[in-house]
Amino acid sequence: MTVKVDIDEDTFDKLVVQYLKEYAARLHVEIPKLHHSEDIMNGIQTHAALLRVIEYLTIHSEFIEYVEDQYASHRD
Repeated sequence: MTVKVDIDEDTFDKLVVQYLKEYAARLHVEIPKLHHSEDIMNGIQTHAALLRVIEYLTIHSEFIEYVEDQYASHRD
């Protein structure tokens, strides 16, 4: 069975960005719980890559606001 969904590019981009933000938030919480150095490094690299894609798919000011909202309070 094939399902076809007709969706414009802007809406699709918003859905993708929302999913990436959710995944980045989960990964940000999970990285400190990892024990093996390779897992930690892979988590950090994956998180950085997610942020790069989010940055690419959003307007610069929206990305800056997102980063400040998500990570500014974590600077301890």
